[in-house]
Amino acid sequence: MGKEIIRIPSGSGIPGHCFVSGEVINLEDAYTGPRFHREVELRTGYRTRSLLGMPLYKRGGERLGVLELLNKKRGGQRGG
Repeated sequence: MGKEIIRIPSGSGIPGHCFVSGEVINLEDAYTGPRFHREVELRTGYRTRSLLGMPLYKRGGERLGVLELLNKKRGGQRGG
């Protein structure tokens, strides 16, 4: 059983915005985010509810990529 690779343009969606702007984005409801990109959900059937996206940096400060966490199970904003 093969796995499909899904690619989106590097500047699109929430990960693209995090990478370009350097901002952290934390959404309790991903659908409220104007940059939320549904294409991956439509292709996989996965339903994103909450989302945390943050840029990753090399030691010298250059942006390396983005870490995106989906669907928080429980707990508060901090330390939950």
